[in-house]
This record gives sequence, structure tokens and C-alpha cells, in this order.
Amino acid sequence: MKKSFLLMAITALTLTMFSCKKDDAKSDNQQKKLELEGTWIIKNINFTTEEAKWQDSLELTVKNLHNYAPFMFVPMNGVEFTTTDLNVGNVDSTVYLGKILKFISNRTEPVFHTDLFDTPEESGQAAWWFWNYSEDGKSFSTGSVNPNIPSPTYIIKDVTDVDYDGTILKFKAIVPSKILGSGNTYQDLPVEMTFVRGSKADIGTTSPITIMGVAYNDMPEQ
Repeated sequence: MKKSFLLMAITALTLTMFSCKKDDAKSDNQQKKLELEGTWIIKNINFTTEEAKWQDSLELTVKNLHNYAPFMFVPMNGVEFTTTDLNVGNVDSTVYLGKILKFISNRTEPVFHTDLFDTPEESGQAAWWFWNYSEDGKSFSTGSVNPNIPSPTYIIKDVTDVDYDGTILKFKAIVPSKILGSGNTYQDLPVEMTFVRGSKADIGTTSPITIMGVAYNDMPEQ
């Protein structure tokens, strides 16, 4: 009887220690600091609210689609977190904003303005976007030098629930989007994003956009 009790105690202790090790490993993984520098393939941007859905009463025209976030993100197939500092100002005074952030697109439809992405100097600035790590290194933020060019929708803000293993980056965030049918009024739309580390050669042309899990790839009517 004593031997049976001892065996049961040892088994219980072993299982407890194994469980603790698994929990510790999970905790360590959750606390891993981000290392975002480099190129990432945008695998999915999922808009998670009904408010992101297109209104069938509206025509698919450039005017109606412009600055509607699901549409504007269709050509976004990659992103590069660079190590280049972005400072703005003049010779006498400059302000550090962060590291330069670049969106990468292999789509060339004029309505997307992707021709502007690689030519910020034509508007007299060094870059369109920038990024920073959070203070604890477990999240990040992005910003725009000129929110109106190429589009105010390309600002990923309020990043939360970051899941990162060095190769795959998943997180929740907010992006601005024009309210459908309005002239120039914006609302914040929640999204879930998935990035996979890769290279520019790995980036394709398929739209990464879904709205509540359903693929979205609308184009304006000709």
C-alpha cells in the first residue's frame, strides 16, 4: 500500500514539474522581444467589423473607393522595417520620428498610387512612413510624415495582442478608413494582420485582404 502511494506521489510530482516547464516556456515565448528589421510578406489583413463591408448601394467608382481602407490595402503585399533613421525639420532644428517604414507593392494600377511609394523625395520628404518599437520592445507603432499622401489609410496604430516567433508576426490594430458615402470623413476600423518574414523576391500580387474572413478584391468599374 505504501509503495502504491509513493508511486502515485512521484507520478503526480513529475506531471506537475512537466506542466510548469511547459507554462514557463510559453511565458518566455510571450515575453520575446520583437526583431522586426527586414522585409515581411503581408499574408493577411482581416477587417473584423461589419462596418468595413462595402455598401452595395454605392457604385464601384474611383471616387467612392478612394481612401476606403479595404480597397487601399489590396496592393499591399509586403512591408519593410528599415534601420534608417527618419528626421524632419531644417538645418537648425530636426526632430527624430523613428525608422523609415516602406510598404511594398507589385500592383501597378494607377488608382492605388503605388507609383508614389518609392518616390517620396518628389514631394520634398525623405519617406512616407516611419515605425518605432514600444518601450518594452514587445510591440510597435507606425506613423505618417504626411497623413494625406499617399493616403491616410496607411497608418497602422494601436497595435495589440502581438504574437511573434521570429518568422511569423500576428497582431491586432486599427487603421483609418473613409466612411462610405462620405466626402472625407474617417472612422477607425479594427484589423487582424499576419506577416511572414521573407524577401522582396517572395512577394506576389495576390490581395491579402479579407473582411470578416471573406476575400476582398474589388476594383473600380471602367
